[in-house]
Amino acid sequence: MEESRNEMLVLLKRFRLHVSDVIVMTDIEKHPHPKSLSRFVDSVALFRLHDEQQEGVSVQELRQSAPWKISDKEFEAFKLKSETKVRLNEIIRKNSQQTALVLVSLPVPQSDCPSVLYMAWLDTLTSGLHCPAVLIRGNQQNVLTFYCQ
Repeated sequence: MEESRNEMLVLLKRFRLHVSDVIVMTDIEKHPHPKSLSRFVDSVALFRLHDEQQEGVSVQELRQSAPWKISDKEFEAFKLKSETKVRLNEIIRKNSQQTALVLVSLPVPQSDCPSVLYMAWLDTLTSGLHCPAVLIRGNQQNVLTFYCQ
């Protein structure tokens, strides 16, 4: 962990980015706080079909009137990923109290992930931050490309 931190500091200095510290996040596997998770569930409630609560109506019929909404089955299929995004937001908020800018690598979108849920993840990642956040498309690797000519 310390080696990764030092490598990132050296790389950032090479790019002339004045960074006072790099925090390596290690507790991402913990479950998010129930209040944070509840906030996420409430934020996507308007975009859910709630098809399991409606008897006698198929998902296809519900989708005809609202094709952008996600089914309960889709919501459950991505529950672990959603919880990870909520937990990541908690960690970012905890570690960015004194920062001027937060850089976040965008989650890699999967073809079977509903767009509404993906947008909710992006909203969740940046929710409650006191400073600007920049979402960067990446490949989930901690790298900076350095070209020498």
